[in-house]
Amino acid sequence: MPKFGSVKFARGEEEAREATQHLLVHGFERIRDATEDQIWDAAELSAEYLHAVTNQFVPKKTGALRETGQTTVYKNKKGNIVFELSYGDPASGVDYAMYVHENKPTPPAAKNYTTPGTGPYYLINGWNAAKDNIQDIWENIDIIRGGES
Repeated sequence: MPKFGSVKFARGEEEAREATQHLLVHGFERIRDATEDQIWDAAELSAEYLHAVTNQFVPKKTGALRETGQTTVYKNKKGNIVFELSYGDPASGVDYAMYVHENKPTPPAAKNYTTPGTGPYYLINGWNAAKDNIQDIWENIDIIRGGES
């Protein structure tokens, strides 16, 4: 059985300045007998699924925060394939993603969630709702499209 990766939240100084929140899921390098293409495809599928599930927990008053959700798949410095889900885009005026996620008092309006089931800690709630199905993606890596010749 493959070893499933861990979850960490990046809260570095740069992310705090940009008011973004990233969910990094890593550690899939131990999956044996999988091609790099399969691992890459599994990471993309996982990221897409996590994004879809997490969006259900992101506050939706105007929809602006949800619209900034984006996924990225890349190789880190250690050569591991990583997928990332982030929210917030200061350039488009959505500079409050971290405040909403962390339930900070600024801006004050961030506490008035109009859509039931949404609110702070949306990345954590999304991960908790999605992790079992993401685990299934990795347990079935041998049948993922990257393995087709």
